[in-house]
Amino acid sequence: MQNVYFIFSGSQQSILNELFSSPSRPFFRSATPIKIEKIHRPEYKEFIIRHFSLAGKSIPEQMVDEVLEWTKCYTYYVQMLCNRLYQLPNRQYLKEDWLKCAKDILKEQEAFFIHYRTLLSPQQWKLLVAIAKTGEVTAPTSKDFIGKNNLGNPSTVFKSLDALRDKEMIIKAYDKDGNTTYEVYDVFFERWIQGLY
Repeated sequence: MQNVYFIFSGSQQSILNELFSSPSRPFFRSATPIKIEKIHRPEYKEFIIRHFSLAGKSIPEQMVDEVLEWTKCYTYYVQMLCNRLYQLPNRQYLKEDWLKCAKDILKEQEAFFIHYRTLLSPQQWKLLVAIAKTGEVTAPTSKDFIGKNNLGNPSTVFKSLDALRDKEMIIKAYDKDGNTTYEVYDVFFERWIQGLY
């Protein structure tokens, strides 16, 4: 099979990592991993404004900045929110328009979010809320983070972190300096939690 390329992609990062990094797996070290970063804000902003403009719609730069901030520049969430805005009959948009669309999306998904909560122990939920309120956590077992959020002891937090990762409620990532960070996997779920607390 010459000139054949395979792309393995997906949202379950742990499965993909294990597929190529575990010696017991058939694809061990057989691929070059490429991490696809988020689209840079200036380019994304220009893209959104241009596409609204092509339809005769005017969306203020400040509003696009707010949408990109609220969605953390993750394409799925940006596209869903911008699609909702685009569907409105407006030719010009106000801040209230995107806020209402965002609120409507969260309301539509609330049943899922409530179900997620039933999958978690009280300690896991408490940790998830603390991570959601913070947005991105670099030291979840630190004395400061635990004390500020009344999470108990570090070993309990560590167990809850593992459980939340296994249930794909949070994602473990690394910043540009190689430091570990944790954040809620689903941005809309995070925003819903932030609205409650």
